[in-house]
Amino acid sequence: MTEVIRIIHQESRGTVGAPRVQAALLEEGRQVSRARMTRLMKAAGRQVRCKRKFRVTTNSKHLTQWPKMC
Repeated sequence: MTEVIRIIHQESRGTVGAPRVQAALLEEGRQVSRARMTRLMKAAGRQVRCKRKFRVTTNSKHLTQWPKMC
């Protein structure tokens, strides 16, 4: 069971937690409680990586043309 959890967790690049892993297992026909899923993930050292929000780093209010020097 831990091996299946590891595969699902790696496929999502570590962004899914116990509820989504549980849903993925349910789609495969395996019924596991969320408490057991959490316990198995903790025992295997699997933690969820937070997805970062997109942040604009450029200034969109800059000049579109260079000022004329002459």
